[in-house]
Amino acid sequence: MLKRMEWDLVTILAILSGIVFIILIIRFSTADRYPYVHRPLMSRAELKFYHAFKDLIPRPLSISIKPRLGDIIDVDELIRQQDQSWKGKYGAPVWSKHIDFVIFDSQTANIIFCIELDDRSHLKKENATRDRFKNKALAAAEIPLVRIQCREFYDTKILQKQFEPYL
Repeated sequence: MLKRMEWDLVTILAILSGIVFIILIIRFSTADRYPYVHRPLMSRAELKFYHAFKDLIPRPLSISIKPRLGDIIDVDELIRQQDQSWKGKYGAPVWSKHIDFVIFDSQTANIIFCIELDDRSHLKKENATRDRFKNKALAAAEIPLVRIQCREFYDTKILQKQFEPYL
């Protein structure tokens, strides 16, 4: 009976040691890995809209997908010189947001207009505040912003009319 208990104890200790060993191997083998995985560039709604409107954009205009707001607008040089805290006050808010689509001249890289696709999430207070910020920031930079309501189907004639003033 005693030998049976000793054997059970040895078996249990061996199994526990094996589990600890496996946990340590897993932990240390992944320690230097970054915890990132890929994801699609656009949501299904954005992709559906992109396919609906891409052929409406004439050459030499091109479409940029999801650039940071800070890639298309910047803080005025005078503010940069006069206000040492400009990065936190004015820079960070534009660096941490993106625009869904930017239409630009591929020969000059000048921005023609921006497009934001608005779904139900834009009704949330936090998103509505972000939308107001984008509206005001782009208006200050004199860049037109076209807001499109997210839909199941897009009528290209209606989209063409919305884009017409800028093309």
